[in-house]
Amino acid sequence: MSKDSEWKIDSVPDLTKRILEIWDKKEKEALALQAEQKEKLEAEIKLESTIKTHLKNMQSIASNMEEDYLKLEVKVIAEKRKETEKGALRAEDVKSGKISMAKFLSQGKTESIIAEEVMREGVAELENGLRAIHAKNKEVLQTELSLSECQHKIRAFILGPARILAMTFKDLAEISGRETGLFEQDLSSSREAVEQIKGKLHLTEGKSLTPGYRWDSLTLEEAYKIQFNPIIPIELVPKLKSELQKFEGAETVSIAYFLKSKDIDVSSFTMPKDLERRKFNDEQRTKAKS
Repeated sequence: MSKDSEWKIDSVPDLTKRILEIWDKKEKEALALQAEQKEKLEAEIKLESTIKTHLKNMQSIASNMEEDYLKLEVKVIAEKRKETEKGALRAEDVKSGKISMAKFLSQGKTESIIAEEVMREGVAELENGLRAIHAKNKEVLQTELSLSECQHKIRAFILGPARILAMTFKDLAEISGRETGLFEQDLSSSREAVEQIKGKLHLTEGKSLTPGYRWDSLTLEEAYKIQFNPIIPIELVPKLKSELQKFEGAETVSIAYFLKSKDIDVSSFTMPKDLERRKFNDEQRTKAKS
């Protein structure tokens, strides 16, 4: 049913066979890739373990450096504050009368200025230690990058074979859906045939949702054989034959059966002119007699 150059599907068993063949082929490809990448994967896993150990050591060193720095910082800041406050003229000195307001305004320092000076001098004294910590933490970041890249490779090696199967599954699902759709059309047609036959059977029993039945484009030979169709009540067979006799020489005829009135009608669009005239005259005579 498929016109795809790579697919020749004439039945559901054909479709099933082709899907299983392709799946088997792709599964082998996935397993082959998995085997091929096995050594690379093992090497990356080993490297990951090494990097993790190295990173842990580096983080430990960096953490110790930070703790040592914070301890020194407390000591240095305390010393710097002591030195700065020692000669500083502050608001308290004005309040206590030690210095004049004019002297305080020209030489005095607020608490915020003192704190800023203390921090600036403290950081300057500890600058080399701070730079060493920055450098160490940058090394930690670089090692974390190496670890992330290694883990990315590991996941890529693991995912590679699965990707083959995932893409194959997606492609086969699309192909299967398309091909099954064609078979669904056949199923729909066969379902229609079932309903049509049921409808005919209902007509033979004198019950139907339709007004009747119609046979179009019949040869006269085919039309006479309608008398054998159980849809036509036997009591209408004489009328059927009588009507058909009026259409001798016609190429095709149509027969309509009306369930409610239990009647039939015979007509033709291919009746010769002389037969048309004859039928018209017969009908006129019949009407005149009645």
